[in-house]
Amino acid sequence: MERRKFLSWAGVGILATSLPAVIAACSSPVSEADPAATTEAPTEAPTETGAAPSSSKPDADGFYEVGTKAQLSGGGAIALDKFAGGSGALIVIQDPAKPENIIALDASCTHSGCAVEWKDGVFLCPCHASAFGLDGTAQKGPASQPLAQFEAKLTGDKVLVKAS
Repeated sequence: MERRKFLSWAGVGILATSLPAVIAACSSPVSEADPAATTEAPTEAPTETGAAPSSSKPDADGFYEVGTKAQLSGGGAIALDKFAGGSGALIVIQDPAKPENIIALDASCTHSGCAVEWKDGVFLCPCHASAFGLDGTAQKGPASQPLAQFEAKLTGDKVLVKAS
């Protein structure tokens, strides 16, 4: 076998054997998530969406701490993939008309289960463009069922949500 051909085949062999390691290095790690763990939702200007760690244990009244008032200022939202007090996603905003009121809804669209986002004064589903009002009612289909509501309040700087 000529030297050039041998080196070509050797190079292909090395490349083929190292490919799985390269793919693994470029992939994001998969870990067993704590059910009470939270993740940050994607942010889109001008609305800031963040998630503070959700407390894993409720207070005496059954409320879980989900974030801070600062996260809600300026039209922001707190979005949690897993709400420690519930079974699914959660989205929390300040009522634009009454900033002292906190609105907390199940963030899973009742049509397709996608996480709704707070945008332009409504909760929008990015999958099929369903829209929901401040009280969770479906305003634009294909979703026809409302988003579930949670009791929420401000205590000092803390945003608290009660599991249903």
